[in-house]
Amino acid sequence: DHRDLHSFPTRRSSDLAFKRLIDTCGIERKSDVILAAIHYLRSVEKESDTPPRDLKTLISQTKKWTDDDVSKWNLSLYINRMLKGGSGQTPMLEYPKDMPEKNRYVVLTEAGLDHLEKLSL
Repeated sequence: DHRDLHSFPTRRSSDLAFKRLIDTCGIERKSDVILAAIHYLRSVEKESDTPPRDLKTLISQTKKWTDDDVSKWNLSLYINRMLKGGSGQTPMLEYPKDMPEKNRYVVLTEAGLDHLEKLSL
């Protein structure tokens, strides 16, 4: 029984929900958009693996930035900064305890969730 896999809904069908989220919360800074994208794919879409290309696809599908613009974003740099924290900030991202230390597995810390919460107010 051969089924057409293209008929299955993709998780990308919900990209409008992500656009509404960043529009409603007024999220515009690149680091905040990336943090929100990670949170969205982790919490809403229940993804356990969020490679940078998936984050870039989700972000470009909002049409707030062109594919070309988003392709130039250095996601690894932003993710690494949010993993370290800096200038007295608590890290906003961390590696899950049971996963390899790769950027595709990062999750939000309490500080990261608090930061997004404050942006939404």
